[in-house]
Amino acid sequence: MLFRSLQWVKEIASDSFGYTVKVSGGNLLVFGNYYSASQAIGLKTTCSVNGVISAKKGLPSSGNSIYLTYSAIDSSSNVYAGGEYVEGSYASYGLYTVKYNSSGTIVWQKLLYNVSSSKDVAVDSNGNVYSVSNSSSAGMAFIKYDSSGSLQWQKDITNHTYTSNDNGTGLAIDSSDNVYVSGSVQAIVGGSPYLLFISKFNSAGTLQWQRMIDSVSANWSKITIDTSNNIYVTGANFIAKYNSSGVIQWQRSLTNANYMVAIKWQNNSIYISGSSTGLVAKLADNGSGTGTYTANGVSYTYAVSTNTEIAGYLTVSTTSFTDSSLSLTETTPTLYELTPTVAAGTADRKSTRLNSSH
Repeated sequence: MLFRSLQWVKEIASDSFGYTVKVSGGNLLVFGNYYSASQAIGLKTTCSVNGVISAKKGLPSSGNSIYLTYSAIDSSSNVYAGGEYVEGSYASYGLYTVKYNSSGTIVWQKLLYNVSSSKDVAVDSNGNVYSVSNSSSAGMAFIKYDSSGSLQWQKDITNHTYTSNDNGTGLAIDSSDNVYVSGSVQAIVGGSPYLLFISKFNSAGTLQWQRMIDSVSANWSKITIDTSNNIYVTGANFIAKYNSSGVIQWQRSLTNANYMVAIKWQNNSIYISGSSTGLVAKLADNGSGTGTYTANGVSYTYAVSTNTEIAGYLTVSTTSFTDSSLSLTETTPTLYELTPTVAAGTADRKSTRLNSSH
């Protein structure tokens, strides 16, 4: 068991929330929102890797609310953020997408009406942007914009029976610009009320294959891809590996790791984070390292799982949600910064790393 030294801690106060972090040009970009009067204002904070905050920008919207919850960055250091735009008390709402250039200037902003908030954003090698939402009026929305912000297509992924419980929460793109979506749907068949699903689409939005795994809660499912285009997908306390043809390679359970909200492949390892215990874990990408581990008094068992895999039965159809442009102007909020005091020599569960070997 290894513990990493805490480098620095920063807090942006005034009822603010940070949802997603990206590294661009040696800086950290943190997206989220803060509350002012009766509205949520989208917040973008820039700081150095040493924790020095250089800019805070807000996206106010005259009594309406904006939540920036997921982000992506392309090869030219353009940054994309997705979230939700709410007019008043949900009189109208939509999936919000914004593009910033490498200097931090807004290039375009788009809104897809009557689609709930973005649950993930990804960008391909040509600067096309993809976003997936949780339940909409029909199912879950899956959309593509080109690098100029023009809507290329919009899809609806649904089981047509329990559409309000269809949730797309993970996106990843492989080296051929195929797009993978993961999430949770309420089961039509199977032994569990919810199923983890993974679907592969080409860049034109055509479904290539889909898979489901029974008895896996996956409301926070995320997905990552390695250099051989193998896919790693999470459920609540579950991880599976597929090859690019949709053949499952292995599946594992990780007890007490509920609500895994992030997964990343790098250098033959996968990194996961989340759970009510604040776990951060490093695991081998070949599924090895099963066993029981203890971190900060919490026991985690990493074991072979035998959940039933079934062929996916979700329907993909073209939708016609209204797409429009926005021209919200950034302002500089008067949020104050804090540097919390952390006692030396303490081990915080949030900084714990679980190794894949004993």
